[in-house]
Amino acid sequence: LIKLIFHKLNKMSRQISSNKWTVSFFSSEETSGEGPKNGRAANLIDGVSSSFWHSKWTGERANYPHIVIIDLGETRSSNQIGFVQRSNLVRAVKQVEVQVSLDGTNYEDVGRYNLANVTTLQKFDFEKEVKLKYLKITAVSSWDGKEFAALAQVNLYRVQDALEYDPSLSLAAQHFLLDSLPDLKQEGVPGVIEVFGADAFPLLL
Repeated sequence: LIKLIFHKLNKMSRQISSNKWTVSFFSSEETSGEGPKNGRAANLIDGVSSSFWHSKWTGERANYPHIVIIDLGETRSSNQIGFVQRSNLVRAVKQVEVQVSLDGTNYEDVGRYNLANVTTLQKFDFEKEVKLKYLKITAVSSWDGKEFAALAQVNLYRVQDALEYDPSLSLAAQHFLLDSLPDLKQEGVPGVIEVFGADAFPLLL
């Protein structure tokens, strides 16, 4: 028995696990003025949007640019990055520069991104997929024009094509014979042939 099932092609963004991540460098962090936990650079990778990193402001103040380098603990592939501003938007970052490295010494420019002054997750696509072990984030400017920076979270993602079942197309698919699939594919309609039986397997066209 051969059944024709049509799907629509979508993009799926999968977050890369931060379980092995550590902060290997920071230009400054605030260890006393933001309470016992907040202010530290490690908060950028703790998965908690209510915590945050803050550049040093007690004693000798740090000025822009502010830099944090994250060691992923292994080589990963990514084509999208996400940022979350501090929950109250105080000292929100306006522009960031993203660079990646495999050895922690030689860095490749990925892009500069303008963050909105909002508390929701903001994602930015890279021009191309990159391999990296180290992620360098440079805060370039702030929304309030001051020398301070605060940011809650940094995430990495990998966006890939994914086939999603589309029931609106399944009825129409019944009207096509198997030899119609090459023409449909040429017209941009993805198809899946599902063969049911002892040796069942899906074949993506």
